[in-house]
Amino acid sequence: MHNTIDLANVKNIVSQIVAAHDIKTVAFVGCGASSSELYPGYYFLKDAAQELRPFHYTAAEFNDDTPAW
Repeated sequence: MHNTIDLANVKNIVSQIVAAHDIKTVAFVGCGASSSELYPGYYFLKDAAQELRPFHYTAAEFNDDTPAW
């Protein structure tokens, strides 16, 4: 079975979030393989975003020392 992502739906969800909130920070949180799979998104935002502050955390690190923001 091949799963596809409805990009129009993703764009709609993101548009709704951005319209309702002033997004300043994005945290990528995972552990093991899921953590390593988050690096492309983190590095893209780190290099391309001008106003967003991206962070990458392991799940344990995020749970034990959750940022105040």
